[in-house]
Amino acid sequence: MFAASLPGAEQERRAASRILFRVDETATGRVVLVQSLRAPTHAPSPSNIKAVHLGTALLPGTAVRFRVAVNAVMRCRRPDGKHRDAPLPEDQVDAWLVGKLTGALTDVTVLNSTRTVYGTNPKGLKKGSLTALQVDTIDGVGTVDDPDRLLGLVVDGVGRAKAYGCGLLTVSPIR
Repeated sequence: MFAASLPGAEQERRAASRILFRVDETATGRVVLVQSLRAPTHAPSPSNIKAVHLGTALLPGTAVRFRVAVNAVMRCRRPDGKHRDAPLPEDQVDAWLVGKLTGALTDVTVLNSTRTVYGTNPKGLKKGSLTALQVDTIDGVGTVDDPDRLLGLVVDGVGRAKAYGCGLLTVSPIR
């Protein structure tokens, strides 16, 4: 079920719990990684649940690796004054992400980027309409600049389409 189809109260509870998720491809298959400020009450079996204490922030200057799945879009104003989100071309996503991470990480280097487009255009809408979801999964490295800003991005997510599996930023120190 997509979050957009949830009743208003359910959407508000999901947003208040800061639920983010991402689908990762691993050697053993697909893994759904879910992050929430509240512990799950009805996790499917088999599930691995790990409590993480957010108070242990990384110190400035710490080298880290990260992964994030984003819906990289640019908001465009139409002639009628309304807004439309336009997907960014693949060659512009790295710079877009560096901009989103500014203040939290410095010296960001993208190591790998994979684009997946989910959905189709079943209604025959004109080309360029947003009926599909574009997800760029990006692996990179950087240096912690502001731990509080980084923690904010981890908790709140990066970019748009968070209800559709985008925005979850995972960070770990490089040892």
